[in-house]
Amino acid sequence: MSYVLVVDDDGPVRELLSLVVTEAGHAVRQASNGREALALARQELPNLVISDIMMPVMGGNELLAAMRADPHLRDIPVVLVSAGAGPPATSSPESTVYVRKPFTLEIIEILLRRFLAGPPPSGVPQPAPSE
Repeated sequence: MSYVLVVDDDGPVRELLSLVVTEAGHAVRQASNGREALALARQELPNLVISDIMMPVMGGNELLAAMRADPHLRDIPVVLVSAGAGPPATSSPESTVYVRKPFTLEIIEILLRRFLAGPPPSGVPQPAPSE
C-alpha cells in the first residue's frame, strides 16, 4: 500500500482529498501547512505529496523547494494545487504536477494512478501499515 501526504490549510479540502486517496486504496496522512508536512515526510517517507500552494507558515512552493533540496525527499512526486500561483522556475517536470483550482476529483484519481501504479521512486521505501 502506498502512503500519500495531503497538505492543505483548508480542512474540508484536505478531508475531501484524503477521502479520494483512501478510496483509491492508499494510506493517507494530513498536514495543514508545509512545515508540518516536511516534518511528517521526514518521519515516514510518502510515496506522493498532494499540496496546496497558498498556505500560511510554509506554502507549497517552499515545501517543494525544501523537498528537492533534501536527498531523502527529492525523488518523491508532488502534486501542487492552487487557484492562482503557477510553478516555480526550478520545478522538475517529471515528478511535479500543477493542478489549478477548481479541479475535478477525477484529475486527482488519474494522478494517483499515474504516480502510484508502479514501484516507488528510488530511495522511497514502502511505508509501514497505518492504523
